[in-house]
Amino acid sequence: MNKVFYPRIAMINLRNNGRTYVPYLLTCILSTAMFYVICSLSLNPDLDTMLGGGYMRTLLQMGTWIVGFFVIIFLFYTNSFLMKRRKKEFGVFNILGMEKRHISKVIAYETLFTALVSLLAGISLGIVLERLLYYALGAMMAGGGALTFNISVEGIRTTLILFAIIHLLIFLSSRWQIRLANPIQLLHGSSYGEREPKARWLMALLGLISLGAGYAIAVLTKNPLNALLLFFVAVLLVIWLITYLMRPRGPRPPRGGGGGSSKPTVDIPDDVPTGLNGDDHFAYIVGYPNGNVEPNGNITRAEVATIFFRLLTEEVRTANSTQSNSLSDVTRGQWFNHAVSTLSSMGIVKGHNDGTFAPNAPITRAEFAAIAARFDDKNTDMSSKFTDIASHWAKNEIGIAANKGWINGYPDGTFRPNQYITRAEAMTLVNRVLNRLPENSSDLLDSMIKWPDNSDASAWYYLAVQEATNSHAYSDKSKDDKYEKWTTIRDARDWTELEK
Repeated sequence: MNKVFYPRIAMINLRNNGRTYVPYLLTCILSTAMFYVICSLSLNPDLDTMLGGGYMRTLLQMGTWIVGFFVIIFLFYTNSFLMKRRKKEFGVFNILGMEKRHISKVIAYETLFTALVSLLAGISLGIVLERLLYYALGAMMAGGGALTFNISVEGIRTTLILFAIIHLLIFLSSRWQIRLANPIQLLHGSSYGEREPKARWLMALLGLISLGAGYAIAVLTKNPLNALLLFFVAVLLVIWLITYLMRPRGPRPPRGGGGGSSKPTVDIPDDVPTGLNGDDHFAYIVGYPNGNVEPNGNITRAEVATIFFRLLTEEVRTANSTQSNSLSDVTRGQWFNHAVSTLSSMGIVKGHNDGTFAPNAPITRAEFAAIAARFDDKNTDMSSKFTDIASHWAKNEIGIAANKGWINGYPDGTFRPNQYITRAEAMTLVNRVLNRLPENSSDLLDSMIKWPDNSDASAWYYLAVQEATNSHAYSDKSKDDKYEKWTTIRDARDWTELEK
């Protein structure tokens, strides 16, 4: 690839995102200037000849540490806001074929350009502001000020080192976010609100201790100069507490629900994984020509990919839709190609080490759990009590699915990851993922599609199969109830046209 490709893309991105990058760039410039001014003042040699100059130098040096600490927190926070606004853009790049390492290179050049401009402009502005400050001090001291203006080479060097490290850490943080996210998370990154703040008793206790310490210092200290060190420690702690505890938080995405006839929204409910449609309860399983649904039969890898393809939100399906893939046994013209290709590009389904997908092979319990877990971007709890998955390749995904309540093990404490999953088990897991949960047969409707091999209402899978094979509108049984009650039967969606 041409060596100027990534720098050129980076420049184009900076221009196209000017409305978000200009405020960030100005923040970097002003932070650089502010730090340089106070750092340069603390290094002025004339302080040694002034009365009380030693105390003044100590004060300014401590001020340098405080400003540096504040700048690190402030720039990281402003950059996180910038990254959140741009995640959809990076998601589009990923979908169009740009790998994450390529996106990282683009971000590296963007960070480099931002760092160069902000350092050059910030230090230049700092020198000008420092010059004006010396004029002001001279005027206040009637022209007899002992401080003389000089451009501090050491101050410039310290500023360059600190802000080079800050920009490097910002790049590494951005790169890490891109590396961990899948295309769905990137596409919806700018639409996520932050969760409502939770009570943090340790932070509250630290706040009370800091407040009490501040009052104690004010009341008990006789010589203010002796309190400088304690004062700056208190200031650092207050900055940290305010930044951590009182930063504004966006609204939490609302829970979807209602009658199921509304169009899927961009704000994914907290209890439905990102990218899946938890609003519209369409039938996602179609029976066989013989009129049965075969709940105890196996389900293939291609059928599972098709199920999750059908359950994507319209926006996510359209954004990721592709007929191309790198799998040797999934080609155009096959009924499952569109579904497998799309989910493969999203990183949801994966092939084997030999480059095949094995679409007609039965899917295992571990493979199915892994696919479901890859949709969830909010749960990092991978712990599990299952006794037979410690060395399994999907142990983390199984842990996520288990902690979400999507999957269960067996009474002997095992999960049996390599055992083939039945169609009834698959439907049960999908319904749990989407919160499609009638409580009993009275929550269903007599006009629903019925299956000869799913006629026993006492069977553990009866409700799950009926839920998966009937399109319906629904309502919550009560305000805080996780169960639903069907209200009307809807026309089944024609999936064949979508899957071409």
